[in-house]
Formats: sequence, C-alpha cells, structure tokens
Amino acid sequence: MIVALIVALVITADTRARADTQLNNVNEKNQKLEQDIKKLQEDNRKLKIVRAKHEADKKSWELVQQSSGLQPIQRVRSANFSGGEIASYILAVFGKDGEMALAIAMAESRLSPTATNWNDARYTGCPSYGIFQINRCDQRLYDWKYNVQEAHKMFHARGWLPWTCFTNGAYLKYL
Repeated sequence: MIVALIVALVITADTRARADTQLNNVNEKNQKLEQDIKKLQEDNRKLKIVRAKHEADKKSWELVQQSSGLQPIQRVRSANFSGGEIASYILAVFGKDGEMALAIAMAESRLSPTATNWNDARYTGCPSYGIFQINRCDQRLYDWKYNVQEAHKMFHARGWLPWTCFTNGAYLKYL
C-alpha cells in the first residue's frame, strides 16, 4: 500500500511538473503574442497619423487654393515636360495609380534617371538612386525602366509609405 502511494505521488509530481512546463510555454507564447499585438497597434496608430496628416495637408491646400483665388494646379501629364517617355512609362506601369506615381517621381527626382541622394548613405550605407530615389545598393537603379519596375514592386508591397515625399505631402504640388 505504501509503495502504491509513493508511486502515485511520483506520477502525480511528474504530471504536475509537465503541466507546469506546458503552462510556462503557453504563458511565454501569450506574452510574445501580446507584444506583437502592441507593436501592430502602434504601427496602425502611426499609419492613421500619416493618413490623417495627408488628408489635412490635402484639405489645407484646397482651402488655400479657394481662399486665394488660385487656379488649381494643372495635373502632370506626359506632354507637359521633357520626360515624356519616362512619364508615359510610369503611367503605363502603374495603371490606375499612374498619376500618383508620376507625382511621387516628380517630387523625388523631377524624373531625372541620374538623380542621387547621398544623404541617405549616412543612414543606410547606400544612396538613393534614380527616378523614384530607391535606397538600395544597386547601380541598376539608374536605368529608369528598372527603377520604375522596382518602385512598382515596392508600391505593391507597402503602398506609398516608402517615399518621404508622400508622408510629408511634397508630392501634392504635382497632382
């Protein structure tokens, strides 16, 4: 009888130890998930701020136009500047988002395929290259068609957020 009690106690202690280990693992996973949720909530909050700022900038500009009697800025079209071939290509690649892409490219480089921003190299080790000022150590970005294609991939992955001229509203004057 004593042996049976000892065996039962050992089994109970072992079962309890395994249950405690599993509970600790679950608690650690829950803590990680809670941290991930907090990070996502913070990212979402920041995105809402950027969107609100963008909308406020857009409304401010509309109010300035209305109150000053200024004519609305003419939309950028491929025939309006010498980069017609580049502009046409951007409009074709980006489709329904073409005008926005063209405004971003104008704000970033004025459609200069050789534009280089060396200031970014202080932070990332690489300058930003080409029409869309893509910050990557890749000299092929001076090829304007390659640059547009890479920008299109970035846009599909992350929207317009990779471009500072979007987040600060500098592109608006080209719409």
